[in-house]
Amino acid sequence: MTCFAPRSIASFLALAALLVVSGCAAGDDDAPGVDLGPRDLGPGDASTVDMRVGCGSGEHMCPEGCVDDREDLPANGCQLACASGACTAPAGGTSICAAGLCDFTCAPPFVRTSESCACTPRTCADLDAMCGTPDDGCGTPLSCGTCGGASECTAGACLCTPDVGEPNDVERDAISLGATNDADDGPTLTNVIYNSDDALDVDFYEVDVTDGTDLGNPALTVTLDGMPVGTNLDLVTWYRCTAGGDSHSCTSGTAYSGAGGAGCASSNAGTSTETIGIDTECSTTNDSGRLLIRVATTGFGACGNYRLVVQTR
Repeated sequence: MTCFAPRSIASFLALAALLVVSGCAAGDDDAPGVDLGPRDLGPGDASTVDMRVGCGSGEHMCPEGCVDDREDLPANGCQLACASGACTAPAGGTSICAAGLCDFTCAPPFVRTSESCACTPRTCADLDAMCGTPDDGCGTPLSCGTCGGASECTAGACLCTPDVGEPNDVERDAISLGATNDADDGPTLTNVIYNSDDALDVDFYEVDVTDGTDLGNPALTVTLDGMPVGTNLDLVTWYRCTAGGDSHSCTSGTAYSGAGGAGCASSNAGTSTETIGIDTECSTTNDSGRLLIRVATTGFGACGNYRLVVQTR
């Protein structure tokens, strides 16, 4: 093959030498002495090829080569494990899988510090303990105080023996205190057999009220006093008209608009007397109805009964 015509023998010899080295035209792969790159290496060893190019779908690399992915569970060593066996966690920790590898978390009161779980002691407040010697979570007993009066420490709470009206913690379980009629201003209903038996106790009571022939609507007064030392109780009342359309007014205490609907409330501090006055007003001339009373413990000091009095005029 002739690429171009030389002008002299000397030029011809020089050109021939150049062709021996590089070939006459670009792309002549058969020219001797040219480095053709990786295809000169041949097929090579299969494991060497795998290590160089990576593993297929559903596989991951381990020192011995590509292995199948595992189910991503701590019991299996997680998805990308190479050695056999389950994940392990330090004391106070729980094994988990994170990005396919073994990891761990620490449950309170333990917190993670590098590759271990350190215990952080809890306080009486953390445990909602008002008495007793509960463990701080790290093996040391706390001193959370003692209970006063006749109460006993049970699971970190000062508890009294529940009264005979329990359970009456919701309206549907309200205890009847009796009936009253405004025509004869009574009778006055006085009860001293009920107590606040723990710091979360709520008691519901009810009174049947008859609108007698006295040319006026029933006017009710509810008094709560005689609380044990250190025990704070709040009082709320509602009037449920038999004929509906309740439009009562609060002559003592303050208007209430929380759970249970519109009512009257008294929430004096400590053991101060709570008093509520209600003038009833229903949708008809008959203002008979049901007086509902709630006594809620907002601070607990000692066991003991309180006094609840209902008057009608």
